[in-house]
Amino acid sequence: MTKQLYDYWFVQFDFPNEEGKPYKSSGGEMVWNEKLKRKIPKGWDNCTLEYFLTIKNGRDHKHLAEGVYPVYGSGGEMRRVNENLYRGESVLMPRKGTLNNIMYVDEAFWTVDTMFYSEMKVPYCAKYIFFAIKDIDFTRWDSGTGVPSMTASTLYNLPMIKPHKDLLKRFDKTITPIFYKMKQIRVECEELTKQRDELLPLLMNGQVSVNSDLSHD
Repeated sequence: MTKQLYDYWFVQFDFPNEEGKPYKSSGGEMVWNEKLKRKIPKGWDNCTLEYFLTIKNGRDHKHLAEGVYPVYGSGGEMRRVNENLYRGESVLMPRKGTLNNIMYVDEAFWTVDTMFYSEMKVPYCAKYIFFAIKDIDFTRWDSGTGVPSMTASTLYNLPMIKPHKDLLKRFDKTITPIFYKMKQIRVECEELTKQRDELLPLLMNGQVSVNSDLSHD
């Protein structure tokens, strides 16, 4: 749903206009942008990814004790530790390994040296950035000779559409409840998995039993 909404607003340019109607479909003015080689809504501009965020390097995690904060590498979550490297909204971009595994997080976390994290410079832009770069094939910029690798300079220079800041705020406000619901479901799944892992050995050992007597009123 969130990806469809992003496409509707920032690819098809049918975000709600002042009357609540789809901008482009309702005759909203489009102008040619030479840098982007395409038409964009009047009043919008082009920029690079560096306008929106600052890229930060991950750090080694081996010295950290087990804890509650997720550690992210280019392949996803690796473990949980007792310290965090950053807290808040961030778009994670692989430096080595699986270069196309772009992630959005909004929590306290740690990243290893194979995963960049980012600090937002523009309010309410993190979810927009996540969708804007998620479908880019980063493997074509692979700068490594063995393990696929990416540089901060390459990421900073990615061409971007620069919408009005008030539209970024509206987009964030619209999809945040969906992201929150997704996070709730993920936490519930983790809790249920933990309960299953604790109960299954007891069930196998006969220490607990399943009551199959289902009564109906």
